[in-house]
Amino acid sequence: MDTTPMMRVRDLVLVGGGHSHVMVLMHFAMKPMQGTKLTLVTSTVHTPYSGMLPGFVAGTYTHDECHIDLSRLCRFANAQLIHAPCMGIDRHAKTVALKNRPSVNYDVLSIDVGSIPAASSVPGAQTHATPVKPIDGFCSRWDAALSRSSSTTRLAVVGGGAGGVELALAMRTRLPEAHVAVFTRSEVLAEKAPAARRIFRKEIQDKNIELHEHCAVSELKQGVLVTKEGTTHNFDECFWCTQAGCQPWLAESGLACDKSGFVYVDETLQTETDADIFAAGDCANVRKHPRPKAGVFAVRQGMPLAENLRRILKGERAKPFKPQSTFLSLISTGDGRAAATKGSMCLAPRAWLWRLKDNIDRKFMHKFGRDIPFKKMHAAMRRKAEQSIPEVARASRSRVGGEDAIAALMKAPMRCGGCGAKVGAGVLSRVLEAVRPLIHTHADVVQGAGDDAAIVRQRSGELGVHTVDFFRAFIDDLHTFGHIAANHALSDCHAMGAKPVSALCVVTVPYGLESKVEDDLVQLLSGACVSLAEAGCQLAGGHTCEGAEVALGFCVYGTLPEMEGALRKGGCRAGDRIILTKPLGTGALLAADMRGAATGRHVQAALQMMKKSNAGAADVLRTYACTACTDVTGFGLVGHLVEMLKASSGSVVASLVEPAKIPTLVGAKDAVASGIFSSIQPDNQRAARAIKKHSFMKDPKYPLLFDPQTAGGLLATVPQSRVSDCLRDLREAGYDSACVIGEITADGNHDGELVTLGASIQL
Repeated sequence: MDTTPMMRVRDLVLVGGGHSHVMVLMHFAMKPMQGTKLTLVTSTVHTPYSGMLPGFVAGTYTHDECHIDLSRLCRFANAQLIHAPCMGIDRHAKTVALKNRPSVNYDVLSIDVGSIPAASSVPGAQTHATPVKPIDGFCSRWDAALSRSSSTTRLAVVGGGAGGVELALAMRTRLPEAHVAVFTRSEVLAEKAPAARRIFRKEIQDKNIELHEHCAVSELKQGVLVTKEGTTHNFDECFWCTQAGCQPWLAESGLACDKSGFVYVDETLQTETDADIFAAGDCANVRKHPRPKAGVFAVRQGMPLAENLRRILKGERAKPFKPQSTFLSLISTGDGRAAATKGSMCLAPRAWLWRLKDNIDRKFMHKFGRDIPFKKMHAAMRRKAEQSIPEVARASRSRVGGEDAIAALMKAPMRCGGCGAKVGAGVLSRVLEAVRPLIHTHADVVQGAGDDAAIVRQRSGELGVHTVDFFRAFIDDLHTFGHIAANHALSDCHAMGAKPVSALCVVTVPYGLESKVEDDLVQLLSGACVSLAEAGCQLAGGHTCEGAEVALGFCVYGTLPEMEGALRKGGCRAGDRIILTKPLGTGALLAADMRGAATGRHVQAALQMMKKSNAGAADVLRTYACTACTDVTGFGLVGHLVEMLKASSGSVVASLVEPAKIPTLVGAKDAVASGIFSSIQPDNQRAARAIKKHSFMKDPKYPLLFDPQTAGGLLATVPQSRVSDCLRDLREAGYDSACVIGEITADGNHDGELVTLGASIQL
């Protein structure tokens, strides 16, 4: 939990968010290792707990109750989260290849990627069956099947192990009228004791589930299952729950693997080929102690794995670990009961056994969910901040402004990144006013401070557009941050209707080993180049410097053919409709993420939105005679709207719909309801003095009208006669949330500073 910056000298990379790695993350959260950067590479930010999946199918658990939010866990562990599929390992270069982004370097690597369906020799299985493995995607596959189901649905489960039996029983509970059948090539629960098989045969029979033992499936067709005996069985949904296989890239990377592709590891969980590569969970095969593919073994491997990773990072020898030979298995029946098996022992299904299982599972999940001690971490950060307050500030506590200084210093550890790190509009306005007499004017500067970008007349006759943006990192994934930072900087050009040409970057990176600094710069600038290339903008150079934290900015140069083609902040006319192209809420959501109070999938959805360029929206708006345009960034929706009104000639005001009708990101409303706001929110909220009608102040979305946006959408005015076609084209261009949020009206009593809420807008 200690977030004290220190020079980075080692990289520990975890590939996969399986049960073992969940334990490793918690271990390093509670006992950080100075100088070691921890990174988790995962294709999903919500990892399922396998023991609760049958309960999810039965309807007992919600998605969030049976999934661990890796985003929150990584935040607590101060670990970098990279949401991307792993494509392979270069063991000689010591890099992990990722999809659509640069490789990640490691000093020590651990793999816990679970399993996938074994390469089936059954024709049609991959086409006509729903695989249970990998389990991190099963919930969405089950939800899709459930949406297609009816009372007459025919469900087939291929696989008679504990997993297949539990699923079939859970399906019966969820769909009591459906026809359910289980097919297995041997006996049901062949891996369990005879008593367990007898008990569950009766349970299956009592639940009116067809059981086909010693019945191998030879082919799957559309809606038809064919057995080796030649019998056919019709189905609407077929679930494949047979022997698991492993990711092919493991063997392709040169790791020693068994015939099924599982990585051979020794008693220390180190691979047989590389002492600095570990493997655990379902993807590993402990050669000296082979065990079934069960979640209990993956969980038990977690702490020995974490301790051995720490030992290797410290230059010590890893210690051997011998897993238990048997384990207590609690198998649910889907109806509030469970059976218990261990070795030759088996207890028939009982309600108290289900309560025991449910208690064990929920306790495990709470440890990595609601019980993560973020409050303790924040308290430690506040204590550290207080201890770092200079004596001169303590001594001046009783003087005018002394308490404000103390309060500001105490808040420093939780200040936001992104646009939430910007100086408030009031401060900026006063500073520009103070230095205005000192600014040298040049005849070729057509538009200076006040709009989204400066416009300079070129000798060629065209106009040059200059803009700059810079802020601190708000996420640890540097590639994603670089992508968004560049997109954000380009947005001012797009909002002006200009074509970006070149960009110069300014980068701050923490001090570290030369190789580590190089890694960080490659990730940052590779991400930035994705946005720049998409815009047709060349990265032409830049400047780097060392600092306490990562920060990135760009000076972007673009061109306009003529001034008449520019999109300006001013130009709003009475009767125009106000369009917003992206939802609000990045500031509050990122602030919540910083505190471990945001849901991982909500954060990832916000990041995807922030990667979406405004170029396409600007093109559409220009097509439909856009009269004024700006991008919604650090000053929030109301702040930027007031800027547009002030810049427009004539006495115009804006009437907005009630806040409830303005699009916001999922999770943003929950953040502000919990009292979580971006650092700049109090400054932005001063723009509320421009709002005439405050009857909507209690609306849960009202605070989001002042929320600072990073890579936010465009705010534009369009003639009423063009707005319907404009919205259609915006949505076709991928701006799904684009909508009319208000209208411009004439008002002789106000000069461009009034906003009213609650208007009824006609398109």
